[in-house]
Amino acid sequence: MNQFMNKSKKSCFAWILPILAISSVFFSVNASALGTGISTKFTKQCKPLGITQKEWDDYQKLNKRPFPATQPLLFKRLERAQEYYGDERYDEALSLLKSLETNNSSNPAAMAQIHQLMDYTYQGMKNYKESLKYAKMTYDAKIFPYRVEQQILFRLATLELLLEHSAESVKYMKLWFEHAVNPESSKYEYLGQALAFDGQLKESVCPIYFALDKWFDEHVANVAKYNTNMEEYKVKMAAIASGDIKLTEKEKPPTEPTKPEDHPKSVWYSVLFSQHWQLKDMEGAVSVVKEALHHYPEDKRFWLNLSSTYTEMGKDEDSTVILALADKLKLLVKSNEIRTLSQDYAYLEVPYLAADRLQKGIEEGTVESEMRYWNATAVNWQFAYEIDKSVYAYFKAAELDDTGKLYADAGSLLTSYERWAAAENALTKAINKGLEKEKDVATAYYNLGIARFNQNKFDAAEDAMEKAGKVESFKNRATQWKAIIESTKSRLKK
Repeated sequence: MNQFMNKSKKSCFAWILPILAISSVFFSVNASALGTGISTKFTKQCKPLGITQKEWDDYQKLNKRPFPATQPLLFKRLERAQEYYGDERYDEALSLLKSLETNNSSNPAAMAQIHQLMDYTYQGMKNYKESLKYAKMTYDAKIFPYRVEQQILFRLATLELLLEHSAESVKYMKLWFEHAVNPESSKYEYLGQALAFDGQLKESVCPIYFALDKWFDEHVANVAKYNTNMEEYKVKMAAIASGDIKLTEKEKPPTEPTKPEDHPKSVWYSVLFSQHWQLKDMEGAVSVVKEALHHYPEDKRFWLNLSSTYTEMGKDEDSTVILALADKLKLLVKSNEIRTLSQDYAYLEVPYLAADRLQKGIEEGTVESEMRYWNATAVNWQFAYEIDKSVYAYFKAAELDDTGKLYADAGSLLTSYERWAAAENALTKAINKGLEKEKDVATAYYNLGIARFNQNKFDAAEDAMEKAGKVESFKNRATQWKAIIESTKSRLKK
């Protein structure tokens, strides 16, 4: 019997052990060497935005827009307004700019420059509504060169989104992309945000996807640039240290170059996952979050996302394995996370792991030491045929309960395994603490009678059966046992 139980216990969770064993190997992949491997039914439809350098050059040739020279006096006053702005003397800057606006109303080029500075000044004052007003006036003037106009378009998009005008933000971002040469990842990200805020969920997928895609190309260039700058920095610092280069009192040592990030932004994966989840593309959501885990194997959010997606797909075993891997990486640190993993083990009929993980969670303080959690631990140990561990958990639960019901459960378990002395102890505790239901009282006395009988405590056993028989449903059984007890006592006296 015990051999069968041990075999059952081992086989019921054998499927998870190889996966746990390979986890550390699988997730030690050099993430920075991976490219974008995301492929979903939505990303397959994505096409890059923007134009080529040749298309941009041809556009400017056909649409020439020379910027007129600024008059010297106006230039000086604009320069002074810029100084006020730089010193955060916004009121003085605005006063000067409004004066210039009045005096140059017939000069479109001058007005465009004045309005641009007014835009930035109002932004410095956090008056974004006025800032947007003057940014629009700057753009509508159609005075600045096209490259500057591109900057103004992006500024309009950011201000509109800041003011929660998502549709307008999308409009300006699309205008920006019409003449954007090889758009960088950050611009794709912004378009994706604006579309998402505007409720265009499906349309927001491709910009976020291309934010990721472009990052990998940019990363190669950024790393090469960093390496070059770092070599130059080291050479210069060595020359300063040796005295070959002497810095004046006003000169500062060169700043060490900032190393590029090794991985794409985690928020891009989070957003792309959320988009596919909301669009009911669970296979796509899995594709996204798997790549995210290559780059962020210690980010618990992605493990939980992958687990919940598998659950949504009806892949309960896969969902549990993912939670188990996260637990192996020591990422599950909240009570509800440990409890969910334990419940998943139990659902998949792996009671040993369900009980073991929940009890460890309680004992290490992650899971609350409450009656219900100790009781769940006890039940799972019982299903795993770990009787001593089950009884221990039942006793811990019973200590936290108002009644003796859980002592009675432990006693019933011990009785079924013929652990008579231990059963008597548990059942006595149950009765002394009190049982609410008449049936529970009768059951406890009935089992107590059996436990005492098998220890040759015949008078005490008979007393227990007498009390059990007071409940109608136990009357016949108790009477039969009393007859057995009497018969045994008589036989032993002869």
